[in-house]
Amino acid sequence: MNLVQMYDNKVIVAIVPARAGSKDIKGKNIKYLSGYPLIYYTIRTALRSKYIDKLIVSTDNQVTKQISEKYGAEVPFMRPENLAGDEVLDLPVFQHALNYLEEKTNFKSHVTLNLRPTNPFRTPEDIDSAIKFFFEKKADSVKTLSKATQHPFRMWTLKKNGKILPLKGTKDRVVSGSDSRRQDLPIIYWQNEYVDVCKSENIIKNNDMFGSNRYGYVIDRDIAIDLNTEEDFKIAEILLEKGIIKL
Repeated sequence: MNLVQMYDNKVIVAIVPARAGSKDIKGKNIKYLSGYPLIYYTIRTALRSKYIDKLIVSTDNQVTKQISEKYGAEVPFMRPENLAGDEVLDLPVFQHALNYLEEKTNFKSHVTLNLRPTNPFRTPEDIDSAIKFFFEKKADSVKTLSKATQHPFRMWTLKKNGKILPLKGTKDRVVSGSDSRRQDLPIIYWQNEYVDVCKSENIIKNNDMFGSNRYGYVIDRDIAIDLNTEEDFKIAEILLEKGIIKL
């Protein structure tokens, strides 16, 4: 019996948001990494998941659509222009996708995954473990996390005149923490954006991606890279070429 059957036949859809525009790199989602378009890695990994029932790409770009379909994802619609700008958040993009699937194709999901194409190093195990954790905790949402390598208690904002100020909310701690041993500081995690698992109902009806009952699932791995700059791509190429990461 698979996980979907174990949990009352919940239907799981994975959505890959892949708009054409990018501030840092033109055509980032289809930029080649080690011989393949970047989005290929997310599609390939998602198709190897044990629990995803449907995989779709939300894009406003015909080339991205063709590439996505070539590698096995569905692209049932073209994302509207008003949902493809830099300022557009995930929520309306996912609401549009889920509403389209239900209204136009009669496909209704209970659980929605956000699989960003800028994270090529995730594994099928990362996806499936996060889904399992979501059901085990009866969560509204689960975000994958990694241990932070730089501690926010030792970070500052820099004013134009050169004066430094502690980050908001860390004023008392940053003064003492800056001189503390690393081992004495609380462990901090950052959202690596490998996988977001969300209740579809919250997205559609409650205008909320994550709800109130949120959990973090820790990816216990040293390397978690979100590719957004040319430098990120260069690092990723080196990691792949040297076999430090194998996909």
